[in-house]
Amino acid sequence: MALANMFVLLLLGRTLVGVGCGLTTVLVPLSLADVAPSTIRGAIGVTNQLAIVLGIFAAQILSLPLATAFRWRWIFAFSALVSLLQLVLAPLLAADLAADPSSDRSDDDDPLDFEHEALLAPAHSIHLQPPSVPPSRRSPSPSCSATSRGNSTPPSPAASPSSSSPSSPNSSRASSPSVLPTKALYISIFVTAINVLMTFPALFLVDKLGRKRLLVLSAGMMAGTSLVLGVAINHELAHLSSLAIVLFVASFSLGLGPIPFVILSEVVPAYAVSAAGSLGLALNWAANFLVGLAFLPLRNRLATPDGDGDGNVFFIFTGLGALSTLLILRQFPR
Repeated sequence: MALANMFVLLLLGRTLVGVGCGLTTVLVPLSLADVAPSTIRGAIGVTNQLAIVLGIFAAQILSLPLATAFRWRWIFAFSALVSLLQLVLAPLLAADLAADPSSDRSDDDDPLDFEHEALLAPAHSIHLQPPSVPPSRRSPSPSCSATSRGNSTPPSPAASPSSSSPSSPNSSRASSPSVLPTKALYISIFVTAINVLMTFPALFLVDKLGRKRLLVLSAGMMAGTSLVLGVAINHELAHLSSLAIVLFVASFSLGLGPIPFVILSEVVPAYAVSAAGSLGLALNWAANFLVGLAFLPLRNRLATPDGDGDGNVFFIFTGLGALSTLLILRQFPR
């Protein structure tokens, strides 16, 4: 993209970047879960989200001096350097994953072996069961065992990653022009900075409070702050709106941002983790696309004819946040 001289090349480059981001977003949390000790597995998983938001923040800061007619290519050049560094270090990571003795999974339980066997099996052998996991390797969550006994409904693996998108910071960035029209760019950077800072508490809380508590706290706080944000925008309370945006993003960063991909390998059988992660990520990006596409038209549609009521659209996020809270309380293990 740094060398592109036509739109088609930019589009092709962006497509390749999207494919690469999709692969790493699914595979990195799974790899971290494989090598992390069980006592700090949640904290190690959160570092993936921390790295993502740090990268977004660095890109936004870099774009301030370089987003001009002649310098914009350097933004992609810096991204290429980071990717090249990751490519050079990739063999070291692969060696660590293969030789790490602390991994909870052995070669005997390789999900690829089961998938390969199932694909090659004749039609009458379709009843093949996935490899069993010894009790010592199962997730310590008590609700997982309760689920297998029929005492509770198993959580949908796709619901966790995708539930974070409709009420993610994207909507707060889209509302920036409504709050401070002349400072929308700086508000977007500030929102990302808050996202970075508030991801740190999740590092220390995820293994102490538990995944479910953080998810419930995050979704509930987002429901409340989106309600306050909608009311504040409708009454043109700029300072309260700004505070609500900060709390909205902080609430997301505390739970719904980092936790979904952390718990994926804990609530989904090993042989289905990669498929579930791919499905969740696809739904996540689809929801992000819908938010970006429909937010402004929906805001204008819900506003009054005289231009008031721009905050009404956030009441939808209030409902989605409340619904997510109820679903997490009922569907997810402790």
